[in-house]
Amino acid sequence: MMPLSLPIMVFIAVMNFIGPWMDFILAKLVLRSDANKTLAVGLFEMVTGLGNTEFTTFEAGAVLVAVPITIIFMVLQKPLTEGLRAGANKG
Repeated sequence: MMPLSLPIMVFIAVMNFIGPWMDFILAKLVLRSDANKTLAVGLFEMVTGLGNTEFTTFEAGAVLVAVPITIIFMVLQKPLTEGLRAGANKG
């Protein structure tokens, strides 16, 4: 039973990392000081408003956000696909 539960544990670990990493709504509501802003809130404030035109900096920040998530997925891709293959057969 443990080998079949490994893929779901990996999936939960990846989702538990990605959730707070890009949390926007809760961070926008709770955090009020500029020193405690999360990355998602800071990136959002770079492009909102009439005078903010830092789109290239926003794009660089978006790439930096995506790199750790991509690396984690690439490292943990094998256990996820093995779980899918293990549960696909009947015998």
